[in-house]
Amino acid sequence: MSSIPRILIVEDDHLDQYLIKRAFDQCDHGAEYAFAWDAEDALAQLQAGPLPQLIVTDLRMPGIGGFGLLCELKSDQKLKSIPTIVFSTSSQEEDIREAYDRHANSYVVKPTDSAGYERFAYRVREYWLFENKVA
Repeated sequence: MSSIPRILIVEDDHLDQYLIKRAFDQCDHGAEYAFAWDAEDALAQLQAGPLPQLIVTDLRMPGIGGFGLLCELKSDQKLKSIPTIVFSTSSQEEDIREAYDRHANSYVVKPTDSAGYERFAYRVREYWLFENKVA
């Protein structure tokens, strides 16, 4: 992996993409990030490379969705070690359990305001980009 951390964000909602981008820009990650509109787009970007240090994905999207993406990621030898955060509006226990059953590394319920998106961006930077180590 390059010295500049890369994040792939899989999100089909324009407003959520805007809020995430704004929060990450304000947090000054020092990371490169790219958006994918759905799981299939994410998988195509991952195959084309370079690989990200972290994947953040929504659950409810067209196509195979976030659950399908988790299955594809965690069954691929090249992709399975990339930490994956589910970032969803769902706080349903069954969704949380299913995400972890499919080997998500974290599950975060989307905040309801821009301050919450900024807290999320800061925590991603502090833990997932600086504290957490990946092979």
